[in-house]
Amino acid sequence: MDHNRESIYNNRMMQFLIEKRILNNKYKNKNNTEMILIKYIINNIVRKKKQTIFCFSSILIPSLIILTDYAIINGIEGGLKRSIDQVISGQLLIVSGKNNDINILESQLNEQELFIDDENNLKELETIVPAALLNWRVRFGALVSYEGETSYTNVHALEDNHLRRIDGMLSIDKGRMPEKGNEMVISESLARSLFCGVGDTLLLLTTNVNSYMSDELSVVSGVFEEKGLAIFLNYTAFMPYRFGQEIAEIPEGQAVELIVNHTAGEDFTCEEIQSAETYFKTSDPALKVATWRQTVPLMSAIVSVWSGGGVITQIVFISFSLII
Repeated sequence: MDHNRESIYNNRMMQFLIEKRILNNKYKNKNNTEMILIKYIINNIVRKKKQTIFCFSSILIPSLIILTDYAIINGIEGGLKRSIDQVISGQLLIVSGKNNDINILESQLNEQELFIDDENNLKELETIVPAALLNWRVRFGALVSYEGETSYTNVHALEDNHLRRIDGMLSIDKGRMPEKGNEMVISESLARSLFCGVGDTLLLLTTNVNSYMSDELSVVSGVFEEKGLAIFLNYTAFMPYRFGQEIAEIPEGQAVELIVNHTAGEDFTCEEIQSAETYFKTSDPALKVATWRQTVPLMSAIVSVWSGGGVITQIVFISFSLII
């Protein structure tokens, strides 16, 4: 029995040693093969310089174009987004009303409902979302007349802080942003339509929140050019909030829109947006919180198309590189 066990053990050891040698030989052969391939590649690179330069160029140039395209897209998309959400729309918009189709580029005063303008509630919101910068706004459509000429315009009445943001985006061709209570800056399309300019006094006629007609005189403080995103602001005017509040006859202590921006110009986190929504729904169930993509759908679509176009460009260059 001992002799048989010893024989079995010896056979197993012999088999193990044979398998080990086979594996070692395979490993050596594999290393040798890899070294041969590496030498072959290096020799080809050195000997066929024109082909090498062409191959590297066909990879490097599209890669650089893709990176440049990506950087430009991100930069322009970021600039578009900042101009839209922090200036034209507001990163978050608080409104009250049954209409869910909000569009900042239109006048929707007749579709909105008044809600309480409570300073204590605003202070509480600033405690919940410390980065929140709050500004009131009222939008209304008005017939504007000057020396026998009449046109229609969308009026945005804004607080000083948001007017300064608008000033940073607009290119004022003549004059300046409104400073006095009865002034407004108008688009060049509106100025051409009325044949008016800086210093002229216009008559505004609009339907107020009480469904009556209101009329007021306003002095043109400036005319802005319709360049960049301002091409979407043709036949638009901007004025101080208090002046617009008087024209629309919004009572003291009440409002129709509250703009919420980030103090540092950054995006609000999902948690901050959720906190704001919870707070407003608790204080008034009729209030709605809308993001900039909901309040300016046309401009949101432009940003998406721009981003999508960049992705298509990258795919084209990647395909070109693979074909070559």
